[in-house]
Amino acid sequence: MKITLGLDSTSLTRRYPRLAILVTLFMAFGVPLGLYVAALAIFPLNTPERLNAMAQQWFGFDLAGSPYRNLIYIAFLLLVAFIAVNYTAVFGGVSTWVERRVAGRMQSRIGPNRTGAAGFLAWVADAVKMVLKEDTIPATADSLLFRGAPYFSMVGLLLPFVVLPFGESTVSPT
Repeated sequence: MKITLGLDSTSLTRRYPRLAILVTLFMAFGVPLGLYVAALAIFPLNTPERLNAMAQQWFGFDLAGSPYRNLIYIAFLLLVAFIAVNYTAVFGGVSTWVERRVAGRMQSRIGPNRTGAAGFLAWVADAVKMVLKEDTIPATADSLLFRGAPYFSMVGLLLPFVVLPFGESTVSPT
């Protein structure tokens, strides 16, 4: 006799197929679109002058004369970085989800279609699995180099983004 709580993803997807589709579409398109719109709204304010003008106009607060000016600028830059990193992570997750769904259909596999609503949480489960994975270092390996190798490869991947300007204020008109 099989005992289930009725909370597994396949039973919920079978019971509420329209809700599963709506949640999947929202997570696949709504969340990245929301982060993208937030980035478009906040990136033009990435200079202290524009941030000060916005604070003056909206709140009547002179940011330039505030003793907390630098802390506010740092908090704003951290917010911009948070939005950019999360957009990248969510977009990468959605791309992975689409790739796994297509590959699962082509290979007649049902695995990527079972985790969460239509398999959408499979990439989240994979990310958690990778974070919690035990790091085993061979006894004959150089420990520092073995641990640092992934970071070196990521630096090579992300370094080209250093030269990309973010926001219209960072591009000089010609």
